[in-house]
Amino acid sequence: MDEVGKFITQTNDYFFPAVAPVIYAFFLLTVLLYLQVRRPRPRSARAELYHAFDALGEVLDHDLNPQERAKLDARLRRVISEAHHPDFARLARALREFLFTDALYLAPESPGFWERCLQRVRAYEARWDTPRRLKAAVVVGLGALGLLTLVNLVLLTLGALYLGGGPLTGFYWGNVEAQLESVPLDLVVWKLVRLALGGLVGLLLVVASIFMVIGQERRGFVLAYFGLLVSLTTIDLLDFYLDQFSATVGAAVDFVLLMGLILYRRRHVVSEHAAGDRSLSDGHG
Repeated sequence: MDEVGKFITQTNDYFFPAVAPVIYAFFLLTVLLYLQVRRPRPRSARAELYHAFDALGEVLDHDLNPQERAKLDARLRRVISEAHHPDFARLARALREFLFTDALYLAPESPGFWERCLQRVRAYEARWDTPRRLKAAVVVGLGALGLLTLVNLVLLTLGALYLGGGPLTGFYWGNVEAQLESVPLDLVVWKLVRLALGGLVGLLLVVASIFMVIGQERRGFVLAYFGLLVSLTTIDLLDFYLDQFSATVGAAVDFVLLMGLILYRRRHVVSEHAAGDRSLSDGHG
């Protein structure tokens, strides 16, 4: 993908305008393909036992640590819970009994450099990640990005209205009359399409942030999720065509906001609703 400009142009032009969006589009398609391929396979008692026996090699090498034993124990408990294979369940119980004998040697955990870094990041995240802080970060990010997009659209529109040399013309459009003579018509059309889509997404993000502020998290999540997906898959694609690889910054911002939005919904919104449902059912009980 990195050398696409050499294959789609007769002059082997690496900086052909379509190169950046083609690379970005293929990257998105690769991510989509990966998400389809990495779907977890259905777990069966036989497969879990195969994985368990493979992990028991650590016991023979005296290299089994407490974390690995916990993972192995989880596999064996899944086999025991499978009612269709009682013989597998008996074998899994015997292996679990062996795992927790006093004679079993457990190697001390010695995390590597990256594992230590990950542990520090998780410890900092555990201290920082509270519902109020994460919600504030998501709301501020969505609102700021939406307002910035809308303000930019308004200023560009006002600049376009003052083609005769208004104060906004020189700053945002340069010499508009000269540009209109030199810029191809299709490029002007794509810029207008990008502005229209950007204004729509900006409006969605602002409304979504308002919904989240007033406590309508589910509605806010749907609007923000849809807006950020449109931005990542459509607007950023146009930005890569119009601005080339400088659009990477905008795509990264959209991706970080989307991950923060999903993290907030997964950890706090969904868990809160599940806790409320459990308490309601307990009350009826």
